[in-house]
Amino acid sequence: MAELAIAIAGVLSSLCGHQYFDPNVAICCQWSVTMRVAGLRTKCCGTTAFDPDSHKCCTNDNVVEKIAGKRTVCCGMEPMDPRTHKCCGHTVQPLVAGEDTHCCGYESYDPMERLCCKGMLFPPHVHPNCYGCDGMHEKPFFDNNKHACCEGKLVPAIVGNLTCCCKAQAFDPQDRICCDDKLQDRVGGDISACCGDKNYDPKTSICCNGNVLPRVAGNMTRCCNTRSFDPDTHVCCDNKKLAKKTRKSDSCCCGDEAFSPNKEVCCDDEVQPKFKRGTQCCEKKSFKSQKLICCEGSIQSLARGRKSITRCCGQKSYHAKKELCCNNKVMKKSKKKHTGCCGDVSYDPRTEMCCNGEPGPMLKEGTRCCNKNSFNVKTEICCDGRVYPNTMVCCNEKIIIDTNKEICCDGNKIETKAHKDDNCCCGNTSMNTLEGICCEGVPQSLEASDKTRCCGQLSYNPDKEICCENRVVPKIDSKDNWCCGDTSINTNLHICCRENKQPILTLVENTFCCRNKSFNGRLQMCCTGDVVDKRTPSDDYCCGKATIDTQNEICCEGKPIGVSDTDYGFCCGDDAGDTREQLCCNMKLVPKRRPDDDCCCGGTTMNANNMICCKGNSEPKEGGEFTKCCDDKAQHMQEKTHNVAWTRATILMRSCVVMEK
Repeated sequence: MAELAIAIAGVLSSLCGHQYFDPNVAICCQWSVTMRVAGLRTKCCGTTAFDPDSHKCCTNDNVVEKIAGKRTVCCGMEPMDPRTHKCCGHTVQPLVAGEDTHCCGYESYDPMERLCCKGMLFPPHVHPNCYGCDGMHEKPFFDNNKHACCEGKLVPAIVGNLTCCCKAQAFDPQDRICCDDKLQDRVGGDISACCGDKNYDPKTSICCNGNVLPRVAGNMTRCCNTRSFDPDTHVCCDNKKLAKKTRKSDSCCCGDEAFSPNKEVCCDDEVQPKFKRGTQCCEKKSFKSQKLICCEGSIQSLARGRKSITRCCGQKSYHAKKELCCNNKVMKKSKKKHTGCCGDVSYDPRTEMCCNGEPGPMLKEGTRCCNKNSFNVKTEICCDGRVYPNTMVCCNEKIIIDTNKEICCDGNKIETKAHKDDNCCCGNTSMNTLEGICCEGVPQSLEASDKTRCCGQLSYNPDKEICCENRVVPKIDSKDNWCCGDTSINTNLHICCRENKQPILTLVENTFCCRNKSFNGRLQMCCTGDVVDKRTPSDDYCCGKATIDTQNEICCEGKPIGVSDTDYGFCCGDDAGDTREQLCCNMKLVPKRRPDDDCCCGGTTMNANNMICCKGNSEPKEGGEFTKCCDDKAQHMQEKTHNVAWTRATILMRSCVVMEK
């Protein structure tokens, strides 16, 4: 059981599946141990831990951010602010009509403007004032031979059921046309069409990106962005620019120039000649690929006219069977079988190894490089660029010739052996791992042969002892798996509270410490060091010697008080009030006279932005910041003048202020 214990932090006291954990820093989510992300407030969403103050658990155990604080709700797997959006079939939709917004399938709509029939949302012209539902179909409330429905209002039909609407106005579509909600006379008779907010005659004009333009080539006229053109004389390039044709066969663009793809090719925006066979581009030039090759923008000839044996080396071509490309330079092969470069010479990688620019023999047993030499990895070693027999040892580029006398420690320091058979370094000495164990640089005896473990600088037998913070503690029971003070405990049965052995209450995951005592976290809480019974199972905070549920209560001078909304609840002495409706004046709750009141005055409330309190009497600030109190009345301190009357008024006002003080 001890092998299953996992030290996450502090004292192990809870079990999650087959795994032990510290409930102060971790939480058990569906038999999976997860680190707490919000202390003891942390909650589970499937196997994921989350902070309930900033996140919410939605469908399919999906943790989402609270985008609207406590008001956030789930819409399927997504968070939603109900003040601005509505959930329609697990899809977040905008409130298009405020609180009157309805859902039609997966869409939100305004029931005063749109018609919904069994999940089918009709376009705006099928207005609910004029149409009802017949199953999934719309049903008019009017005779369309006598009336037309325009923006939800019935208007007389001008031409029976052929009447159309342009916003709220009915019209005869044979004489007029509605373009972008603008009613106008048809300029092309029955064939008139809209182009933006204007109509035009398609026989004489063409619509190009909202612009009415003349047909310069009759029915053959085409558009190029906002221009019309004759395709017999011009080509439209990328729907932006017009290029003039030099030949009738020109049909494509190359940069800003027109060309014929049957006779030419476009190479990097340059028109180049096209050959009968194998035409390719080499940057801005075309070439015959049967006779030439492109090497980094340079046209080169094929070796012996054969593409199969020609390769590129930088901007030059070369004969691949006779030459090699080494560092962008063409080099002749020393031997035909050479296929690689080694420095400035060629070599055969199958039988040779290239070591720092020098070819060396490839050995069957295994070959490596040592500076410019190759060596046998089974019989030799490389040390400081030199080859030595493998009976020696290389230690930080220094060679140990007699391994019976010296040993390499930490791969960089040569030390004299304490004993001939030592095979390991330990602190400032050496030891034999068959006879001892190294514990933080101190050789120790094998207390339990291969089971021996280290505890700081001490060795111990894990079957009989436990290591706790570099202290070896004897096991009281063989099943004990952790320490508690100077004794051992079994974390399935006990919990360690300030080095005091305490019993597990009901379940391991519900048992916590309160100073030196254990308590049941489902039914109790630890408040100022004392175990207190929860008033309700949902209580999550202490209030004096009692507990409260912070979702609907606040603590006022150690007394739990229920409130309608904790976002607006506040304390006034040992009583609680609502900031939207009350103020605390001299430790007493006083109802607000107006919702925007923010301070007390006498036995009532006022708004300090537009009122002033004069001896308990609220007076309007008619002079703004220049308003002052004189006894229980407000006075407007007017701008200074140079007459005597002003001087006397000022003296009188000051005397009033002094008397008030």
